[in-house]
Amino acid sequence: MSYNFERELASWLEERGISRKELIAILQQSYYDDFKGLDSITLSRWLTGKVVPPLYKQFLIAKSLEQDLADIIITIDENEQKSPSRYSAVLTNLIKGFDFSLTALSYTRVSETITSEIKSHTYYEHIELFHDFYDNVSALRGFIDDLYAMKNDIKYNGILLKNSQGEVVGHWAFILDLEKLDNLRSFISIPESELKRSCLVKLGYAMNSTHFFELVVQAICYYLVEQYKSKDYAYIFIAGYPIFEFAKKIFNAEEVKYYPPTDSTQKIGLYLVKLDIIRSIANPILIPKIKKKLRCLKLCDHVDCNLCSIKNSRQD
Repeated sequence: MSYNFERELASWLEERGISRKELIAILQQSYYDDFKGLDSITLSRWLTGKVVPPLYKQFLIAKSLEQDLADIIITIDENEQKSPSRYSAVLTNLIKGFDFSLTALSYTRVSETITSEIKSHTYYEHIELFHDFYDNVSALRGFIDDLYAMKNDIKYNGILLKNSQGEVVGHWAFILDLEKLDNLRSFISIPESELKRSCLVKLGYAMNSTHFFELVVQAICYYLVEQYKSKDYAYIFIAGYPIFEFAKKIFNAEEVKYYPPTDSTQKIGLYLVKLDIIRSIANPILIPKIKKKLRCLKLCDHVDCNLCSIKNSRQD
């Protein structure tokens, strides 16, 4: 049965034994900025189908009522999610930036088939995998030096894309708990009310736009399987204007800090942006890609499939 918000909302309230008044209180306590204007009249219109809130608000409601977002996304009719026309130019610029730039000229052949791996890493495993990459980015050196000085006090996770020879052709590294980063001079100060609800994604790499979206979808599906109950915000390091434009104009990312290059031979600075994760997931560009991956995970027995490790990521 396809997803219908009016029907699902009534079912969620009945299942949880929550009144309309209680729901309004829950939503305003958890996500005040998004639901501060919610009243009983508006809620009644949602329940009768006269008004349908934006998809991201539907997801926030579902999350607040302890519903499984992955199950909901699988049942969504993606044809009903229309992308605004203004997204087209931004998406085109992003794809050109990846697929038609000089960086596409590589000694490493771009693999048609890639596998992905998501797992936690010790400090030493993280250094072995990523040290050379981050050492090449002068804009990050101050932050990286401060970060690595804490060694095993920081817990790392990573998403690796590999070709058929097992070579890494794309990656993201991320940190789920930011309490120990909050006092770093080279980072930022995160509001106390959001600190435990936030995570950090370090600068990543993708060889083309297909790999870039694969990283995005892998990260989101991992979030939906493992982290959606505890995390609301992601801070992400971004290099290059096409990705920055994509994040700002399509995902409503907020720029929170700019890191200029410190090496005169490098011209690339980095943007640190803040994303509302649920808003990003609800984007019409991503919904079909996320839905496809979640369906794959639902059908996958993982015994004979080695394309990704999302299903057993909680074992790490």
